[in-house]
Amino acid sequence: MKTYNYVVGAMLAVFLVACSSDSTNEPIEENETPIFVEADYTVLLEKNSTLSTQGLTAGSENLEINDNDSFFPGFPSSEIFYNSDNTISLYNTTSGCIGEVLYYNFESEDAIEFDTFGVLGACNVEVTSIAHTDEYVFISFIKDEEGKSDTFYVRIIDLDTDNKDFVDIPVSPKPMAMVPTNDKLFVLTFDEDITDENGISVIDIEDETIVYEKNMGYDVGRMFKNLDGNIVLAYPELHTIVDSSTMTETYTRYDADTAPNFYMSEFVSFGEDGKLYYQMQTEEGTATESIPATYDFSANTAVLYYYENFLSTAQLSVEFEIASTTSIAYDYANDIILVGYKKTGSGNTGGILRITSSPELTFIDNIDLDGIPRSIYVE
Repeated sequence: MKTYNYVVGAMLAVFLVACSSDSTNEPIEENETPIFVEADYTVLLEKNSTLSTQGLTAGSENLEINDNDSFFPGFPSSEIFYNSDNTISLYNTTSGCIGEVLYYNFESEDAIEFDTFGVLGACNVEVTSIAHTDEYVFISFIKDEEGKSDTFYVRIIDLDTDNKDFVDIPVSPKPMAMVPTNDKLFVLTFDEDITDENGISVIDIEDETIVYEKNMGYDVGRMFKNLDGNIVLAYPELHTIVDSSTMTETYTRYDADTAPNFYMSEFVSFGEDGKLYYQMQTEEGTATESIPATYDFSANTAVLYYYENFLSTAQLSVEFEIASTTSIAYDYANDIILVGYKKTGSGNTGGILRITSSPELTFIDNIDLDGIPRSIYVE
C-alpha cells in the first residue's frame, strides 16, 4: 500500500482545455496584429544524430533565419542532458569508450568540453543522468563489475579546476535523475530490485555528503525545480513539492479527467509568466503524437494546445506535416508561445510555430528548419 505524509491536504486541480480537438478543413486566419518587439531566438537542432544551433529573428511581420555566428560546438545528440535557464549540459559515450561532457551557456556562448571516466572507462559504467550549476557538473552512474552487485554513484565535477577534479559519492538505490538547488543536489532514485518505489537522496554539494533520504512512493515520472527553487515530483495522479530548505512536502492531487500529465513530458521549462511549459502525450487517434501544454501552479490550471484548434487540417497534415512536439518556449516581451515540432516521415526536419497564448489562441506564423528543434532559447 502506498502512503504519504503531507502538511497540506489534497487540492483538486482545475483543468482547462483550449477549445476542442475537432479539426476543420477551412483555413484558419493568421493573426493580423503585428509583433512590435523584435526578438532573437537560438534553436538547438538535431540532425543526423548531431546537435547544432540556428539563430532566428522575429520582426514585426514574420520569423526569419538570421546569420548570427554561434560558438556552439558540434556534439552528438544524447538522451543524457539537462537544461537550466540558458545553459545545457550533455553526456555522450564514444565508440572508443570515452565519456564526453559538454557544458554550454547560450547567453554568454561559453563552452566547456572535457572527458571523464578516464580510469574506469566509459564503457564500464552506465550513465543515468546529468545536471549542472554554474560551478559544477553532476553525473549519476552505475558501475558494473563482473561477479559483484552493481554499485551506484554521483560524480561531482568542479568546473573551475583545470583537470575537472571530481569526487564520487555512493548512493542507493539506482539514481535516475538529479536537480541542484539551494546548495543541494536532489537525486531521484528507484528501487528496481525489491519495492519498485522511488525515493530522494539529498547531497550537500559543498560537504559532499548525503544529508537527507526519503521514500517517495511509486511512479514518479519527472523531477524538476520550480521558480522558488523547490523540488517538484510529478506522478500520474498528483504532484508533490518538496521545500529545498526544510524538506516539508505539499501536494496537489488530480481527478482522472483533470490530470495535466506533465509527469510524462520529455522536457519542462518555466516561462517568465511563471507557468510551466511542457509536452503532453496524446491519446491514440489524435492528429499528433504530442501537443504543447502549460500548467499554472498558482491557480492549479492546465491549458492544452491541440494543433487542431489553431491550424486547419491542410496546414497540420500537408503544409507543416506536424508529427510531434519537440520543444516549447515563451516569449514574454511579445506574449507568444514558440512550439518546436518534428515533421512526419523518417527525415531530420522540423519547424517552429508561433501562437498567441490562451485565451486568444491564434496562429501567427511558421518557419521550416533543417533539423528537429530540441530546445528554444529566448534572448
